[in-house]
Amino acid sequence: MARVVGGEHVTVESVTRPGAEIHDYEPTLTDVGKASGAQLVLDNGLGLEGWLGQFVASANVPHAVVSEGVPTVDIADQPGTPNPHTWMSPTNGQRYVDTIATALSDLDPEHAAQFRENGDRYKEQLDEVRTDLRERLDRVPANQRALLTCEGAFSYFARDAGLSEHYLWPVNSEQEAGPQELRSAIDTVRQNHVPAVFCESTVSDRQMQQVVEATAEVVRGSSDHSPRF
Repeated sequence: MARVVGGEHVTVESVTRPGAEIHDYEPTLTDVGKASGAQLVLDNGLGLEGWLGQFVASANVPHAVVSEGVPTVDIADQPGTPNPHTWMSPTNGQRYVDTIATALSDLDPEHAAQFRENGDRYKEQLDEVRTDLRERLDRVPANQRALLTCEGAFSYFARDAGLSEHYLWPVNSEQEAGPQELRSAIDTVRQNHVPAVFCESTVSDRQMQQVVEATAEVVRGSSDHSPRF
């Protein structure tokens, strides 16, 4: 988002490498050194990057929280604790874009109009994503509009898409599902004839594979294939 909004006027680098687990990332001295040379640090906020407070203090660089002002939903088993994965919603993504455009405009007023223009174009694309998503899912039988993932990171996506959300654990890759959570996931696949289940690349898929194995016969009997993973 920052690259699109900033365009040619900014250079954007990620602290975490592709595929890294964001929750428990441990910044290196090289990371702090790179950030110290930056003019702005953008973070998601809402506790997603638990390490960021100390990181920003060490780098001593201004930063903006891109999730600021976004309506949140709580983590299922933690009332009062917002689910930090707010960018999964195209609607929330539009708020991110506005926040980023404002932060960059404060940093570089000369190009504020360009940042706003880039942001408006990107928000139009997010509108198209949201509309296309709902139109495609409207063709799916209502009882199959269930999203089963390892982590409950898709609450905002499920809300926008009209999906019922199911997962093995609510948040944090250090957790594992207990017998009750596994049974609930298996029942979800069986009752809704879920054709595909998902797991993030940063966590072990061992338990989700157990769900697939446990439901293979049931799903195969109704649709002639095991649930895809």
